[in-house]
Order: sequence, then structure tokens, then C-alpha cells
Amino acid sequence: MAGEDVPGEASPRGPSGPPVARHAPPREKKARRRGRHTAIALAVGVLVVLIIIVVATASTTLFEDSNAPSEESSTTQLETVTISSCGPPTETGVVYMQGEATNTSAERSDYVIEVAVESPDRKQIGTGTASVQNLEAGEKAVWSTITDTSEESWIKGSTCTVLDVERAASP
Repeated sequence: MAGEDVPGEASPRGPSGPPVARHAPPREKKARRRGRHTAIALAVGVLVVLIIIVVATASTTLFEDSNAPSEESSTTQLETVTISSCGPPTETGVVYMQGEATNTSAERSDYVIEVAVESPDRKQIGTGTASVQNLEAGEKAVWSTITDTSEESWIKGSTCTVLDVERAASP
């Protein structure tokens, strides 16, 4: 008869008439759950890979700071700085030193120049520091400093040398 429930078949309607939700057999539920778990695991894996890429890129960028000292060799930087004058202490008892810095890099740069005064027997008798800022690429600038050489330690024949030069890109 039409509309009667047949034994062994799922009834689209409950005994009182409203539709009854059909439930999938247990195997289908497990397969759906497994599919969802696989999709979640895949999404988490992709997220982890993206985080690793972002962190790696960020750390590389942090270490490539444009204000960090350049990777030019110390010898090359020393060759860009010369001393033009250095003499015995003045009447006030200080040793003035002056020179020139040449920017051989491709960018505007700042320089910190460490200098020393040495006695004829190569003993360091004084030091000084000079700086040059915002020196354009290919340009030259005059620098000067006062050293801490005392009048008593200055010996005829003492010489002035550049100890170190640090270059950094100007901000």
C-alpha cells in the first residue's frame, strides 16, 4: 500500500507523520570525520610553513640593517682615510690631527676614525677619535681631532697613524 512503511526500509516519516532525520551508517560517519581531521591537519601544516617563512624573512631583514657597519674590509676602509697634518703639542698642550676621508661606497655614509700618536720606538703615546657624517658616495671630507697626547710624552719624531675606520650607511 502506498504510504505504508515497508519492513527493513528506512521510513521517511516517523509514526506521527513529521520527517525523521536519516543518520548515515557508522562507516560513513568515520570517513567524514577522518576527512575533516585530514583537512584540519593540512591547514595547520600550511599555517606552520607560512609562519616559518615569515620568521625567516623577518630575521634576515633584521640582520640586514642599513645602519650596520659595512662589510668592506678594514684595510679598504683604512685606505679611504688619510692624515694630512699632525704635529707636536700646541701652546695649550694638545696635539691636533687632521686628514681626509673619501667615501668609496655607493651610498651616503658616516665614518668613525680612530687615530693614534706613536713615539719613534712605536709605543702609543696618545689616541683620538674623529667622525664624518653624511658623506655622499664618491665625495671627500676633511676631518680633525684632538688627541690625548701629553706634552711630556711627545718625542721629536713621533708619528700619527689611523688605527681603525668604521663606515655605516647614513640614516
